[in-house]
Amino acid sequence: MLYERIETPVGILTAQIDGGAIRRLGVFEAGVSDPSGEERALGEELREQLGEYFRGERESFSLPLSLPGTGFRRRVWAEIEKIPFGETCSYGEIARRIGHTGASRAVGSACRANPVLLLVPCHRVTAAGRCGGYVLGAEAKEYLLTLEGRRGG
Repeated sequence: MLYERIETPVGILTAQIDGGAIRRLGVFEAGVSDPSGEERALGEELREQLGEYFRGERESFSLPLSLPGTGFRRRVWAEIEKIPFGETCSYGEIARRIGHTGASRAVGSACRANPVLLLVPCHRVTAAGRCGGYVLGAEAKEYLLTLEGRRGG
């Protein structure tokens, strides 16, 4: 398992890479690393793709993910991955798209539980008419939406 700290414009993120997939990317306390060569290579690829994203050279990520979570959360995250770069979608719209009209709060909860920030772009999900919350804070969400050419709302 590899724990990799990555400095980004929205803060220092930690990646957990295990079994050939990224399991977590966010702000958390890291354990002890004992990486394989495959995990080191994936860590380098993650670092490279994040750099390209923040330089405006990449609009999506092509990395293997392992996302633990309930069936509902995985459906939310899969729907969020469909939101194009530079666009936003409301919590209510995500709920409607996955067949749970009226579950916008549950969608918000799934966004907060997203284990791989940026890679599953929950920053693109907004509250109706306003930016809404974000695990890394409102300034980070505004930064990401501006980087992608949109402001929340």
